[in-house]
Amino acid sequence: MSSEKSVKFVTKCHSCIFCQWKNDRQIGCDLEKLKKYIRSEQAAWDDTTNSYIINTICNTCRGEVWANSHLGKNLISIVDKEVEISLDFLLLITNSTKYAILRYLHDTIDKCVNQKQIPPRKIYILLRDSGVKPEEIYPIVQESCGDIKFEIVYFVNMTLDLLDCIDHVVRKSKSRYYAVFNIFHNIPSNLICTLNDLVNNKLEHVIMVTPEYDIDGLIVETTAHKFFEGNKGLSLINKINTAAEDSSKRKYVFTWEELWTY
Repeated sequence: MSSEKSVKFVTKCHSCIFCQWKNDRQIGCDLEKLKKYIRSEQAAWDDTTNSYIINTICNTCRGEVWANSHLGKNLISIVDKEVEISLDFLLLITNSTKYAILRYLHDTIDKCVNQKQIPPRKIYILLRDSGVKPEEIYPIVQESCGDIKFEIVYFVNMTLDLLDCIDHVVRKSKSRYYAVFNIFHNIPSNLICTLNDLVNNKLEHVIMVTPEYDIDGLIVETTAHKFFEGNKGLSLINKINTAAEDSSKRKYVFTWEELWTY
């Protein structure tokens, strides 16, 4: 006979320095997150503390010790910075002319590097059947990336398809999300900050943003990619879409058109 144990994570507002009080009762949250949790039915009133309990992990809950370590500073700005999402760009260079690749590479990397508000953590350049070698693009990549970390991944095994190549690179990623683009694609300058707003301000759990075209614009939560074993056996997009359909309570998959317009 087997027994199953479940773990439930909660956040108690009364211990958070951003909790707003009046007459010993919680009336709100300095970060304006409480009303969003209430609206999504994730907050419950606790009579013992005269405050709310959030039925999930609130990633901006902070205590007095944390606040004392930042005396005299803007605590809201600091916590917003602490919870910012991290994202890696995966830029695909596949079958094309050397002239076209060298012409567009700098501009595409520049759009990644100069994202509004939040820069990428790392930029991966995936070379597969591309007509150029790593040493031919290295100077351009190095100059264009500036202080942003980068890695050129050269695939010589032609039995690997594009999805296999993406799986290989994502195994290295330490960021929360990754985004896939062909180097000829137009990347919006507000990509990372829009995703961050959706996750940290609107409190959506974004597992995937479906591509705008083919594979271009695919954004996936890295832990979800690894949980579903990437594209092994079945495409990752199909796996996540199927799992999301089985969950009717929350929305986990968003379309490109819902978030970005040019």
